[in-house]
Amino acid sequence: MKKILKLVDLRRQPRDGEQGQIVILAALTAVVVLAFAALAIDVGQFLHTRTNLQADVDAMALGGAQKLCGTATCSTTAISWANDLRGPNDVTSAEAAARVSTDCDGNPIEDNDKITATATRNNSSFLAQIVGFTGADIYACATAGKFALGGAAGLVPFGIEEQCLGNADVGESYTLKFDSDTEEENGPCDSGLGNYAALGIDASGAGPGCSSGAGTDDELQFKRAICFGANRGICAVSVISCNGEADDDNCASAPVPAYQICTEPGNMTGPIKDGVSFRMSNTSTQCDTWEEVVDADTDSLLPICDPWVPGGPSSLRVIMIPVVTGLWGDGGTHKVTVVSFAVFFLETFVEKDCKGSDCDIRGRFIKTTMHTGGLGYAELDEDSAVTVIKLIQ
Repeated sequence: MKKILKLVDLRRQPRDGEQGQIVILAALTAVVVLAFAALAIDVGQFLHTRTNLQADVDAMALGGAQKLCGTATCSTTAISWANDLRGPNDVTSAEAAARVSTDCDGNPIEDNDKITATATRNNSSFLAQIVGFTGADIYACATAGKFALGGAAGLVPFGIEEQCLGNADVGESYTLKFDSDTEEENGPCDSGLGNYAALGIDASGAGPGCSSGAGTDDELQFKRAICFGANRGICAVSVISCNGEADDDNCASAPVPAYQICTEPGNMTGPIKDGVSFRMSNTSTQCDTWEEVVDADTDSLLPICDPWVPGGPSSLRVIMIPVVTGLWGDGGTHKVTVVSFAVFFLETFVEKDCKGSDCDIRGRFIKTTMHTGGLGYAELDEDSAVTVIKLIQ
């Protein structure tokens, strides 16, 4: 007897009423997906607003910090400068403000060396309102500080005695490297005991010329240290935390700590002539006069000629040197102590006139604020010659 085999469709057929449940589930899923998409879009918008506000308060804090001076007398001006910088992202006075009382964490600012900027903006939601989320307050905060420079590398190997710099005025002219023709008018601020304000920051000796090597060696001898700035990191003696380097092979049997430098005795006329001439000839024509380098209104170094701002024109006539004590305390090679740093604009130098014992190098003092990090930071006061601004929070 033949058996008739039936093919059976094993796929489950929906019962009456189940098709309606699927439609409902699909609708609910669509709502959930739409809600998440709406939240994602709105959160992205909130993050964009937060980024813009943070950029504004960073700029406000950094701008206001330029006017801090370590005393309460500068606070009003610092706040005014900071508030004037709000606006690149349409921040209003109702949304953003600066203060010098507390930092972003609410800690008191006691040394008149920091400023805080805050901004709050209500960001209404767009699509997320379908799930009841109407918006949120977006908050941003930045605290910037201004400090005396406490450590630096790239120093030109001339030293200026602290008592000779005194409370310098911008534009005042100083002898940075003396010749052996002692001038009566300079009194105690002149050469003596075989020292002429030259320093062996990296290594002693005149060294090779400046056309090769570009200062890439770990230790630069005197001439190339003039051309490129010494590589050794130097600290001011009062700075507790500074990433300076000891000198283990110069003028003492024991390592010279990071806050001391050995003198380079002798007139060193040849190396000085070559090194300073290199700086003069390699300075951009945009930055080769005092008027081009220093802002006449603020007496500050113009950013375009700031050699510590990368990417700008070459401005090798602007140099930084250590301010020291003990320059003429002893004869021959001996240690001097670094107390701070100072920036100068090298005055016009005529190479052919630098010969024999006649080779003074002079510079005009610039009281400047750097916007790049130093190796260490010291307490700010009104006499700080070189200051550094940085974001703290």
